[in-house]
Amino acid sequence: MNTDDKKRGGFSKPYLTLQAQWYSKGSHPAVFAAGYPRCSTQKGRHMIGSIAGDIIGSVYEHSQIKTKDFPLFHPRCVFTDDTVLTVAVADAILTGCPYELSVREIGRRYPGAGYGGSFIDWLHSDHPQPYNSWGNGSAMRVSPVGFAFDTKNEVLKEAKKTAEISHNHPEGIKGAQATALSVFLARTGKRRKFEWRSASGSDTI
Repeated sequence: MNTDDKKRGGFSKPYLTLQAQWYSKGSHPAVFAAGYPRCSTQKGRHMIGSIAGDIIGSVYEHSQIKTKDFPLFHPRCVFTDDTVLTVAVADAILTGCPYELSVREIGRRYPGAGYGGSFIDWLHSDHPQPYNSWGNGSAMRVSPVGFAFDTKNEVLKEAKKTAEISHNHPEGIKGAQATALSVFLARTGKRRKFEWRSASGSDTI
């Protein structure tokens, strides 16, 4: 979430106006994900869970708390770029669209979602190239991969593909793989440490 869109822990009026407009038009990414006709009931619930986590945590991104005693949905809660790009990755998986095309097409629908500066440049470039980022952007959008694929190798391969369109630094790829694999292992009931060969060597979850 970009701090330019925030005022003292809340959100600016233009940002909240965009939220209302997206909801009223049925084009809010949460609405899009909830009504996606090709989502199975189970995986649709997982998508809503990911989006709910983004919305619930949105007001604490730059005002962190250390308590479990907080309102689940604060009046200033909104979705962020995390939701938009998570939906874009899910859409790519469901439709067979290349990740880059889906992320750019859906990402452009929500220009005020809180993208970082380098990602904004990439999103609107006529000839987008990965920019060697090792930030968390690759990890925050990758969770659908952990739900959609059924083997460790598939998850790692697809997570890498989602990352390298923009975050092609080894750490950026590793972050996406670790997140997707964690989702996959949680979904399949794994409870012990797991070692895998990531882009930069052997790592353990």
